[in-house]
Amino acid sequence: MKRREFITTALTFTAASTFPEGNGFAADFPAVAGSGDKISLSEKAVVDFQKNIKGQVILPSNPEYEAARKVWNGSFDRRPALVARCADVSDVVSAVQFARTNNILLAVRGGGHSYSGQSATDGGMVLDLSLMQRSEVDPGSKTCRLQGGALLGNLDRAAAEHGLATTAGFVSHTGVGGLATGGGHGRLMKKFGLTVDNVRGVEIVTADGMVRKANAAENPDLYWAVRGGGGNFGVVTDFEFQLHTMDPMITSFSFVYPIDAALDVMKFYFDWDTESPDEATTSVGLRRNAKGEASVSISGAYIGTPAQAEGALAKVVKYGKPTTSRIAATNYVAVQSAADKIFAHGRNYYSKSGFFNKVDSQLPVAMLDYFMKNPVPMGSIGAASHGGVAGRVPENATAYAHRDAKYEISVSVDWDDPADSAKWLKYSRDYWAAIAPFSDGFYINQTTDEGSDAIRKNYRGNYDRLVEIKTKYDPTNFFHLNANIRPKKKA
Repeated sequence: MKRREFITTALTFTAASTFPEGNGFAADFPAVAGSGDKISLSEKAVVDFQKNIKGQVILPSNPEYEAARKVWNGSFDRRPALVARCADVSDVVSAVQFARTNNILLAVRGGGHSYSGQSATDGGMVLDLSLMQRSEVDPGSKTCRLQGGALLGNLDRAAAEHGLATTAGFVSHTGVGGLATGGGHGRLMKKFGLTVDNVRGVEIVTADGMVRKANAAENPDLYWAVRGGGGNFGVVTDFEFQLHTMDPMITSFSFVYPIDAALDVMKFYFDWDTESPDEATTSVGLRRNAKGEASVSISGAYIGTPAQAEGALAKVVKYGKPTTSRIAATNYVAVQSAADKIFAHGRNYYSKSGFFNKVDSQLPVAMLDYFMKNPVPMGSIGAASHGGVAGRVPENATAYAHRDAKYEISVSVDWDDPADSAKWLKYSRDYWAAIAPFSDGFYINQTTDEGSDAIRKNYRGNYDRLVEIKTKYDPTNFFHLNANIRPKKKA
């Protein structure tokens, strides 16, 4: 049996198992509308939907439902009315049309890494892209075509086989779709720009169920908006990325210092990093281990050999008296997945973070003061450098507006026991309250509980243009489980 025939047979069997003869579930079963109102879905509508797609419709009665409904962030235990696992773009079209016709709340899930849990929904429908992970690299044009359900690891590995790379986050099981529409930070952003700067075009299913190409020549307004406007404009089913020649071996480095030296280390770092080359992506952080022992560190990655890194990072190499230090050659794809276990699926995550266009002399003091006064085991704060190529792009060139950011500072916490949730939420929110006065906005891919006013301000001078494009392609705000841009109200 050919592979395609096998898949078709398997999907047909799954459909038959999901919808047995007779009533597999009540003739009408409860769901939630986009407005939040309670609605009912008919058995016939769902059965017809399954017949129209190659993929799978998963209901609460299906044995796969428990696994299908879960997302990366274990803080969100949501139960959708159904999960539509799409196999191709025509399935996505059918899913969007089904959700619109039946007035059901829609969440879109690629990798499911939403910090705010918006890739899942209670009572709505999840459009799951996890079957759509095909990648294709053209070494001649240095481009990669990638389906919307692919993970960052798919992109990294496919490109590396040809000695190529592009900016793609820090955790390999993150979904490409969310990262590449919200901005796209990563180890290569100072050298090659943000992920959005390397998106040459997309195929997207908009709220009317139409498949559109968006690039510099076709629907350029939509192309502009999806590069930083997040999931507001539709479901991206295909990306084309610009790749860059890069040796797969890079250099990672880390210098750890006693906590007594923390203020001096942070001040040194913020002074030195203004001179760091585009090849170096760096960070400084305060952290306590499980025993409550504290330290401060400067770490990062350099695109080049250890010998080149030591020359470029000479001031750091010679600075202070680190308790441990490391400069080592490492495989880029390997380092991209090094944190995968730390950020494993099913744990609880929360983050408060923001951009900083300058470093006030009191910022390091505020970072250290709260950290020392609240000695929580595993507590941490980190500042990651921005700038380079990503910072030289005009603010209005893409929807991503924070080109002047010099650093992103994050208070990110993770825990296993739900009973600890209140403690960690209070720690991170209180810590952020001490840092927030220095901040100049936030990264929409790390939106957690920011309100609509904060989100509107965060798009800066690009907001009005985004509203116009949102109104054109999604006038009813069908796609609103995101850092939402509200369309204009009808006159």
